[in-house]
Amino acid sequence: VNCKAKIKRIGCKIINPRKFSVRIKTALSLSVQGIERVKICDTSLLPQNVHVKKDSYTYKGKIDEKTNEFSFEESYNLNEKSVPVDDVIMNYFSAEKPECFLSNGKVELKTSVTSKLLYTGEGGDGKCIISKKSFPVSMTFDDTDIEDNVTVCCEASVVSAETSIDVDSYGENRVVHIRFTVKAKITQYKNCETEFATDGFASGCRNHPVSQKFTTLTTKDTVSRIFSLEGKFATDTKIAEIIDHTSKINECRLKKDDSAVILYGTYTVSLLCRSDERYENIDLTESFE
Repeated sequence: VNCKAKIKRIGCKIINPRKFSVRIKTALSLSVQGIERVKICDTSLLPQNVHVKKDSYTYKGKIDEKTNEFSFEESYNLNEKSVPVDDVIMNYFSAEKPECFLSNGKVELKTSVTSKLLYTGEGGDGKCIISKKSFPVSMTFDDTDIEDNVTVCCEASVVSAETSIDVDSYGENRVVHIRFTVKAKITQYKNCETEFATDGFASGCRNHPVSQKFTTLTTKDTVSRIFSLEGKFATDTKIAEIIDHTSKINECRLKKDDSAVILYGTYTVSLLCRSDERYENIDLTESFE
């Protein structure tokens, strides 16, 4: 059973410099795959004159999964040319896909966490400033039983964070202290083999041949392609400044025609921007094919 959660939309509005509201729309998808249904049936229940042709199928089966949380503290100085902080609007974090290293029963994950500090500067007439900083982090799972000939997949995400601003030796608030927690998960997969039936036939039935088909499961092929998209969007908000932007694919489906496989779905571009009245998060969604 596989359950996936997709954030379809995140709306953020700054109500005042110290308060903002967030609305999130989440979609859940559930898929169930039964390996048992493709295994060969119990031949003892078949008549003696029925013969079965067999085949085998190899797949990656999950054998173990572990999750842990790791806390970190970091401090860094803003650039000397940076404007001192007047008020912190938000600080949002993202973690890259980690690299995995196996040694002596330990699993070590290495990744980088990026902090995007959004603040207003002193004497800047409320203009928003963004400061980006990346930190390498290392996380170790001790006493983890790693079997031979397994594939280890890993994930990491920032689940909580705090930010505070301090003064440096010159009496200016150019030092940023952050505390964040990374949730890491490692999953072990192993090649498994199952036997299933491809054909069944009966003998000894004069003038009445009997043929029987069983459920089959073919091996999976992976095909990769790279596509680029361009689009123009219309919005009712009069944008004075674009501070940051991200994009994501909401859903991707597949259909076939006579000569090609077509991928289609929707994607969303999120803008963190300043209008004449306030700071806003604007989501712009379009379809692709």
